[in-house]
Amino acid sequence: MLRHLLQMKPDVIAAKTVDHIKEKISYLRRDGVVIGLSGGVDSSLVCALSVRAAGNANVLGLIMPEKYSSSKSKEYAELLARELKIKTEIIEITPYLASFGVYDLLSEKEFNLIKAAFAYNPVESKNMYLNLQIGGSKYEIHRKFLAHINIKVRTRAVICYYKGELKNYLVCGTLNRTDGLLGRTVKHGQFSDIDPIKNLYKTQIYILSEYLGIPRVILDVQPFPDLFPGFSAFTPFMDSSVLSYEKIDCILMALEKGVAYNSIVEETGAKEKDIEYIERIIELGKHKIGSPEGPFFEDDGESYE
Repeated sequence: MLRHLLQMKPDVIAAKTVDHIKEKISYLRRDGVVIGLSGGVDSSLVCALSVRAAGNANVLGLIMPEKYSSSKSKEYAELLARELKIKTEIIEITPYLASFGVYDLLSEKEFNLIKAAFAYNPVESKNMYLNLQIGGSKYEIHRKFLAHINIKVRTRAVICYYKGELKNYLVCGTLNRTDGLLGRTVKHGQFSDIDPIKNLYKTQIYILSEYLGIPRVILDVQPFPDLFPGFSAFTPFMDSSVLSYEKIDCILMALEKGVAYNSIVEETGAKEKDIEYIERIIELGKHKIGSPEGPFFEDDGESYE
């Protein structure tokens, strides 16, 4: 039942998404689209959709590696750009990050401890990920790690807007529904003019990407945010029963629809403790999506004259 709900008509979804991008370009009086290309499936899909909406001559892909970036990220981003025949700019952000002292935040020992936790310590890895959602931690090493990775996302977003404003281009976001719900976002790091794939689960991202002919090598690589060595999209789910996007997406959809735990377990084969963990992530990460909240003053006879 849940797996069936993830299925879609990719031709219809693609056409509607392209129309949405076109409408926003027109409404905001832009001349094209700028996208941060990571070499991953999300930015690749958004780029392909944007080419259909604006034409390849009016799409700019920004490739923004840093000191610890995988060489594959740049390689795959350039591959996609060649396939779609779009313009690209390579902007090395290491100097910007170094000027903030990012590479001096973690000692060599702390750096290696975090890498080891991601690789060999599922409990510590999960605890760290939960701490990242709320953004506050009593552990200095967690706070330094958070500062170390988040500024990379925010720096890239600032550059996208800088280039977009210079060229009068729309800044196109690449956040999908799965990552948004799982807290794989950075507050004020994923800001954009439009988010064409924000309502698509990751499973649906792959369906649509295959339909649009995204290079197979990009579809086959395990997703990773490329923010810290050894940190992959599945790091928070080490030693769990949900090591696939289809299973994670089914759980997310079920939780959104209020399906009982026992029914989710029966349909997905996930353990109840893993479903609870995902629900905890969703709750802790809610503050990272949308605008900051302010106090609400009711007209109760006390707040106003």
